[in-house]
Amino acid sequence: MEHLTAFLTRMPKVELHVHLESTMPGEMLARFAARQGRELPRPAERLYDCSAEDLSDFLAFLDNICSFVGTPEELAEAAEHAALESGREHILYSEMILNPTHWPQFSVPEIIAAVTAGFDRAAAQGGADCRFTLSLSRTQTGAEAMALVEDMKAHRTHRLAGLSIDGNEALAGRTGERFRPAFLAAGAAGFGRTAHAGESSGPDGVRDALDLLEADRLDHGVRAAEDADLTARLVRERVPLNICLTSNLTLLYRRREDHPLRRLLDAGAVVTLSRDDPTFLGGLTLTEELRRAVISDIILLHLVGIRVVVVHGGGPEITDMLKRLGKPSKFVDGLRYTDQETMDVVQQVLCGKVNKDLVATLNRMGGRALGLCGMDAGLFQARKLDEKYGLVGEVVQVDPAVVNDALAVGYIPVVSTVAQGVDGETAYNINADTAAAKLAVALHAEKLILLTDVRGLLRDPKDEDTLIPEVGLSQVPGLVKDGVIQGG
Repeated sequence: MEHLTAFLTRMPKVELHVHLESTMPGEMLARFAARQGRELPRPAERLYDCSAEDLSDFLAFLDNICSFVGTPEELAEAAEHAALESGREHILYSEMILNPTHWPQFSVPEIIAAVTAGFDRAAAQGGADCRFTLSLSRTQTGAEAMALVEDMKAHRTHRLAGLSIDGNEALAGRTGERFRPAFLAAGAAGFGRTAHAGESSGPDGVRDALDLLEADRLDHGVRAAEDADLTARLVRERVPLNICLTSNLTLLYRRREDHPLRRLLDAGAVVTLSRDDPTFLGGLTLTEELRRAVISDIILLHLVGIRVVVVHGGGPEITDMLKRLGKPSKFVDGLRYTDQETMDVVQQVLCGKVNKDLVATLNRMGGRALGLCGMDAGLFQARKLDEKYGLVGEVVQVDPAVVNDALAVGYIPVVSTVAQGVDGETAYNINADTAAAKLAVALHAEKLILLTDVRGLLRDPKDEDTLIPEVGLSQVPGLVKDGVIQGG
């Protein structure tokens, strides 16, 4: 699965639902505890080996671990660490959530100053551009909520983005009326407003967040899918849902096919994916959360009767293997120059590793996948594209019989992009996107979905606002001539 993981790691990302309290590694907290002459409840490497399934117990544990952060400078260090870690996986922008009730050792002004300092230090080192929201607990009073907003107004910084609310919805009941004045005051002061809703509460919690708190976006919100009218409203009003797939599968849904992510997307809802509480979910990264979402989507499409075929390449893994063998990678016109030694590596990596890793992941997560190489049963036949590229092939014939056979008996075919030459002897390295398109035509597929780490075709590659939304075939030669379309 390294190919997809590497691809998703490189992809620029935004994260809008992650709790700073749940990003602190055990080693860091052990250092902080030692300064206080205290010990963690269990060894640092096993600190988070506990269940997050009971929300009340989980929130109490958060209070405990936050107590080991003894000074504002240590809180700044925790914020700096979280922003640097986000930057390492190419998260360009993140909004983290802090609930002051977990930090009674600090005043709200101290929290704002410390987190701002930590995020600023991380940004200077190339970390993610982080902002934060301060969150109310549903057990607080309306007066306490107003006091928090007043502190936010008096001590606002460029990193403080808005007001949030979290906590156990089911236990607290409907609290929207109590916190409405604070949320209205925050909005009037120019702060953003978010709310945890539609997790432990049902659709009514989502309605209260929209109607009473006037939230700009919702953290979780998944249970809105239980109400068709409410889902339609979210779509109509373009209210973003910051969904945490792995967290939801821990707390709410026991089977992936029960999770409403696909239904919400199909309805047209605005959705982002985030980690929620990463240290409690095995050190979950956003890259891993996205990877699981992609795999879950493939499996779900298969389970509802859509015949899915996965076609993959593996450029980063090929480059890595060649580097380990001491062989430099060479590119001509954006295509990998492929001599016989490189071709041997291409086959080993694509057919023997990337393909089998992807098949194993699909099967482990509940799918029924079958790995195929483009040379199997004459699936792809190719001829040499041009001598200057070496053994890079152009697909000239596709025989989809083996793919159809796999589909007919309920498999998800996973195809690696190596082709047999028309001479029956030579193997060719073929472009995965082109191969996928050729196979889609041969299968009479209704849709071809390309997963890419760029927004699309940009007139200026440095400016995403220059996206070209639609291109006719007749326009392509001119775009190539102008250098808009270039490379491989």
